[in-house]
Amino acid sequence: MFSRILSHTSTFSTELSNPAADLSAIPETAPPLAEPPDSSQLLLESDPPAIESPQSNEADASLSDLLDNAQDPEDRFAPIVIRAAQEYGVDPAIIKAIIKAESGYNPQAVSNRGAKGLMQLMPNTAKSLGVEDIFCPEQNILAGVKYFKQLLDEFRGSTKLALAAYNSGSQKVKKYKGIPPFKTTQLYIKKVFKYQKEYNQQLADKELNPLNPQAFPSLSSF
Repeated sequence: MFSRILSHTSTFSTELSNPAADLSAIPETAPPLAEPPDSSQLLLESDPPAIESPQSNEADASLSDLLDNAQDPEDRFAPIVIRAAQEYGVDPAIIKAIIKAESGYNPQAVSNRGAKGLMQLMPNTAKSLGVEDIFCPEQNILAGVKYFKQLLDEFRGSTKLALAAYNSGSQKVKKYKGIPPFKTTQLYIKKVFKYQKEYNQQLADKELNPLNPQAFPSLSSF
């Protein structure tokens, strides 16, 4: 059942075997900048998000209540991560890593540039992906992973370039013909790879198949 997913995730194994060395091999075309310029195409914001308290949608109240009852914030959203990984053929460990880097698993996170939710979607991007409630964990994660998969396809399966585009915008990656010379973007990529390695190690230690939905609570109960 998971052969299709495994074939997609195999793309990452070679590329991520030594992410730090891979990044260091990429020449910079300009001195590193403090941060990328503002862009309406930015999906994610790597600075720690400011926290606001948006009004909740009553339609998502039951899902939110169930998720809030879980002890560990990463376990709370594991069923949605696994579903998104299966649906779009993306490594679940990197999905978890992106969420940790961007929102710290806070579904109410709002950055100073207006990116919102677990995967820090910009409102216009979220709307284009069919999101009705940007703070709904399920909608936010599924849309964020869908967008990340689109970037992977756009950059021919390059995880580091997809992450760079996810952080600073795909036009910046095209402009610099690689990872942009922005310090925040370069550090962001290294951070995500670090978290991904940690999650994969945790899964190995638990002898847990990351693509086995039986290892997590069923979404059917939400």
